[in-house]
Amino acid sequence: MKINLSQQPTSIEKLYSVAQDIKNSVKDINHSIENRDYIKGESFAYLPFDENQIIKLLEFKKKIPAKDLKRVVVIGIGGSGQGTKAVYEFLRSHKKLVPMEFIDQIDSEKISNIAKELKEMGSEDYLIFVITKSGTTTETLYNFELLQSNIKLNPERIVFITEENSHLVSICESKKYHVLTFPKKISGRFSVLTAVGLAPLALAGVNVIKLLEGAMQQVNSINSEEENLPLLCAAAKFVSKRLINENLYPNRHFGELGKWEKQIFNESLGKNENAMFTSFGNFYLELHSSLQHYLNSKHIFLNTVYLKDSTSLILKDAEYLAKNFDQTDTEEIQRAIYTSVLRNLSKNNVPTISIEFSDDREKDIGEYLQFKMLEVYFLAKLMNVNPFDQPDVNSYKENLTKYI
Repeated sequence: MKINLSQQPTSIEKLYSVAQDIKNSVKDINHSIENRDYIKGESFAYLPFDENQIIKLLEFKKKIPAKDLKRVVVIGIGGSGQGTKAVYEFLRSHKKLVPMEFIDQIDSEKISNIAKELKEMGSEDYLIFVITKSGTTTETLYNFELLQSNIKLNPERIVFITEENSHLVSICESKKYHVLTFPKKISGRFSVLTAVGLAPLALAGVNVIKLLEGAMQQVNSINSEEENLPLLCAAAKFVSKRLINENLYPNRHFGELGKWEKQIFNESLGKNENAMFTSFGNFYLELHSSLQHYLNSKHIFLNTVYLKDSTSLILKDAEYLAKNFDQTDTEEIQRAIYTSVLRNLSKNNVPTISIEFSDDREKDIGEYLQFKMLEVYFLAKLMNVNPFDQPDVNSYKENLTKYI
């Protein structure tokens, strides 16, 4: 994965200067890694190095017959499922994976359809993950009970994932459900590299070791001033004072990644009236709907991602409509469009950070996830907000039972 900061107007020297203001944040992350503990929110950066969680994952896989697995169902909302969904959607066009279904909202039609599919399978053909950090998430627990009321589920094919010391652990054990835990200090939206993401992805066929290798590589880079790109990108956005942080992805397989990034930025940073709002769109579609706005807006900070077309097709013997592009393959024309747009953005002084993925997709997506978690952490420190809580979101949960 390559990151290019050259198309944002702030000098690198200025970014280094801004980064110095929060240099202790890098020390805090290193402290969590060196101590191998989970006593602070910064411990999310230690996850790729934690050998114990890999051992537990391997032990878990041994318990679960998965040779003929036909369906993995993930029931979870927000950080309990979105990171997993993002990785799965990104990789499933690249390698053969077990089909996954995600129940991430109250959706009776979807639950009915999944129940019908599971009824047609053998009792060991499916695996259901129920993920709730607190053990009390209303939507998740309701959806699980709703699914269970429509089909008699095999308890040995149900896995609950929750935080350590959750009240759910003893309940799951009494019901003969499998249970996996992750550290209480890891916020839900920072949990994709815990059992929350690793267990479902591993059972679906993702090489989670490569995922963690990419994440590990990104964490190691923060100890070099020149290579600490998460901090430099955070500094660039902080200095820009732009109100909208827009992510442009190259194809439909990035849509769920955009939703994950939207959550982790907005929920972590949206704690004052001047907070930057993060959104996302498809690069090529936005050229015909939003580029006019991008080129003239004083509020946009753009992040663009480029991924080489792995199934490139060649236009052969064009007769009329596209004769200027005869013998041009799809990767070549995509690259030309991308380059042209970036130059136009630069000409109009639109601050842009561009990221290019390599062909090593599992490693790259792990690196990207960790890069974004570090970036939002550093940006929160520059903004002087706590990236790990969401006090205003909790208010709707506290009042929910009043209206039922």
